[in-house]
Amino acid sequence: MAEHNLGSASTLLDDGEMKRFELEGKPVVLARQGGAYFAFGGKCSHYGAPLEKGLLKGDMVICPWHHACFSLRTGQSLRPPALHDVPCYTVEERDGKVFGIPIMWGYDTAIYNSSVVPENDPYTQSWGLIFEDKYAGRIGWFDTAHQMIMAAAL
Repeated sequence: MAEHNLGSASTLLDDGEMKRFELEGKPVVLARQGGAYFAFGGKCSHYGAPLEKGLLKGDMVICPWHHACFSLRTGQSLRPPALHDVPCYTVEERDGKVFGIPIMWGYDTAIYNSSVVPENDPYTQSWGLIFEDKYAGRIGWFDTAHQMIMAAAL
């Protein structure tokens, strides 16, 4: 896999900023936080929102649409309604430049490449009902074989 020169390390991003790039056809967000660069998948695993339009808060990125949260360092889903983690990519800073290397880690790429959530998706519909009614308590989602696919406490 080829590395990609994303720009000058001193002028590419200010601390707390994010910018979207494409690495080998995949949307990737480059973020600068605490003077370090991080790269992660550009689409929220809930509904595909553009994460570069989200908010950086400490070591996490918050989705602009439904406020799912992901670890900036690992891509781990930290708060619903995210369905899965987002991928992370290798970033290197050398010779005054920032390089993105499309080596994805910590993620199931088959899930990430799924870009459409069906309109009749019960998972997504149930979150809307829960938040409209201001539900508080424990919740579990089950598939058709009655296997738990997610649990949450609100």
